[in-house]
Amino acid sequence: MLQTFLLEAIDMFTRVSAQKVEHTSGYVVQVLDRETIEYIDGKKHATINVDFGPTVGVFKHTLGEIVSGQESASLPESERERILGRIIEGLRAMGCEVEIC
Repeated sequence: MLQTFLLEAIDMFTRVSAQKVEHTSGYVVQVLDRETIEYIDGKKHATINVDFGPTVGVFKHTLGEIVSGQESASLPESERERILGRIIEGLRAMGCEVEIC
């Protein structure tokens, strides 16, 4: 059942480039550099630190602010978890095995 869900979630992404995927709802997950993933949803974006190796280590505590225009705001816990889940789904859609650190 979980495997079916993951396959369906991956099908909801379009690969824009080797390091960028877009979900059918419009948000984007992309690799900025070897240590950073960016999440973009409309005019809002956030970054999270990662470590690429045999798996992608995602350092969830580094996701703390969302930037909209020139303003940044701390993320409520529920929003952090939602964005973290979307980032993980995006990385899996890129073919990455993910480990939360």
